[in-house]
Amino acid sequence: MPGTKPMFQNSQNFAEVYFQTAAGVELRNPLKIVRPVGESYQVSAPVIEGYLLISQPGPKTRIMGTSPAWLRLIYDRIGSLRIYQGLDDIIGEGIKLKNGDQPEQVAPVTLPAAPSKFYFQVDETGIGEQVKNLSTFVPQEPTKQTSLLCLSADDIHELKATDLDLANVFKLDGIEAASDKCAAATGQASDEQHQDKTDALQNQSLGLLEHALIEVSKAIVCLSEDQDRNRELIDGLVMNERQMLEAIKTLIK
Repeated sequence: MPGTKPMFQNSQNFAEVYFQTAAGVELRNPLKIVRPVGESYQVSAPVIEGYLLISQPGPKTRIMGTSPAWLRLIYDRIGSLRIYQGLDDIIGEGIKLKNGDQPEQVAPVTLPAAPSKFYFQVDETGIGEQVKNLSTFVPQEPTKQTSLLCLSADDIHELKATDLDLANVFKLDGIEAASDKCAAATGQASDEQHQDKTDALQNQSLGLLEHALIEVSKAIVCLSEDQDRNRELIDGLVMNERQMLEAIKTLIK
């Protein structure tokens, strides 16, 4: 009939938004959005301290339908950053990552100044890309553990002299030229100096083994953290991790 209004005109419906971890843990109270059917509404992800948004269903702007909608925004705990000063450092220094302005981002980190040294990313496969910008470093996978190794040009030059195949490990760029220049400036070493360098290389090779053992230990600790989100327990695990690393350092000496 002329002038007949759509059946859903003036009727309302709702959408409920949940802010959860992948395991279903509620991070804040659900948000209920009520709108007339056919009207648009926004699903905005808030910044939740200590967590990052990793999954948001569908578009941010949606149309209220004739049936209720239940939407899950999935967050994961912010990861960690640890810096190792040279191959002999098996404990490292932890730097806390913080939320950025956007729910899926961490704030950039200013790395400690290290004159004449270079930062490299380290993972279970070995030493990777050099960190170019020390003032605005952002981990590639901010919900996981990120490790950085700080090396001097001498460290790199000596590592290149070992039997390790570093061609597929280091992304040297200009660092190789710097280490070669440093070696040329020092000239030829005496037999005694050569022996000292040989001993140093053996120690650094041992350092690589230490790092491999550490990664296994940390994997165990991280698994435990994932299985229980209790803050006191996690703090205890971190303390135990440091004790475990000290024990490893003692055993391999």
